[in-house]
Amino acid sequence: MQLSQRTPHFVMLSFVGLMTVACAKNQEPAKQALAEIDSFVKQASTDARRYLPEQAAMVHDKVAVLKTSFDQEDYSAVLAGSPAVLADAKGLVAAVSVKRQEAAAGLLREWTTLDASLPPLVAAVRVRIDMLTKIKLPRKGIDLSRAKASIAVGDALWDKAESAFESGQLEDAVALIKDAKPKAEAAAAALQLTYPGTD
Repeated sequence: MQLSQRTPHFVMLSFVGLMTVACAKNQEPAKQALAEIDSFVKQASTDARRYLPEQAAMVHDKVAVLKTSFDQEDYSAVLAGSPAVLADAKGLVAAVSVKRQEAAAGLLREWTTLDASLPPLVAAVRVRIDMLTKIKLPRKGIDLSRAKASIAVGDALWDKAESAFESGQLEDAVALIKDAKPKAEAAAAALQLTYPGTD
């Protein structure tokens, strides 16, 4: 009678032991699966939130669910859900890569246009400044001091833009040259200089 009473208890302990072993066995694979997913999510990182915020949020939410399961020691759930989330993370990286290339191409086009239009404008302003400086009696409405100050700032920004471009910092280069052009245009306006794109 005592033997029969102990048997169910023994079976229960054995079952719990097997479950513990199985759980521990799944822990490391689940941990590795999460690490692999995280590596792809980090590749996308900031650019994913910038270019594809909805897709990035969806992937982050799915990763959060897996991490919650891991914290709750539900490693089987992690292993079951990881392949789909990994595919989503890889898809996000690929999509972000395409967006980066598109953005870079757009910036390069913008840089090429601005870098072609700014030098002739600056040269024209410089010629007019030199001419008016020699005359010493500029006509009414011309602000030579303002023109000199504006073109000096424009030149400095343009130099920084070119340095950024040569360093491969295309976004910074475009931002700087976009700041430089209005300064050159302001100088032209102060000199009453009509130039294509300034009127």
